[in-house]
Amino acid sequence: MKNKRIAVGLAVGLVLTLVPVAQAHAGSNLCPSGNVCLYTNAYFSGLLGYRSGGGTLTVSVTANDTMSSWENKGSQWASWTFDAGGAGRCVNMTPKSQASLVNSDENDKLSSWRVWGYC
Repeated sequence: MKNKRIAVGLAVGLVLTLVPVAQAHAGSNLCPSGNVCLYTNAYFSGLLGYRSGGGTLTVSVTANDTMSSWENKGSQWASWTFDAGGAGRCVNMTPKSQASLVNSDENDKLSSWRVWGYC
């Protein structure tokens, strides 16, 4: 009986060792605490920029229509729009939230964004 328990214990230990454990993704270490960050690529890669506050700003020509992920590490609301100057379709970035990959109809559409504002 003792040998059977040892064998079962070893088998369970081996299975637990071989099964990979999924880790929760908590955003990027590129985004400073309290800021809202935009990324060119999915899963918080290719930092476009970040800010902790400010009005609607059109992004640079090179950053226009390139955003695929974002994270809001702050307690403030933020939003982004499809068109320059805060015009067009608006998408909220709620406090303490993130999108590791925006919806396919939103991908590469950002032209302006703001912190301390929502749709």
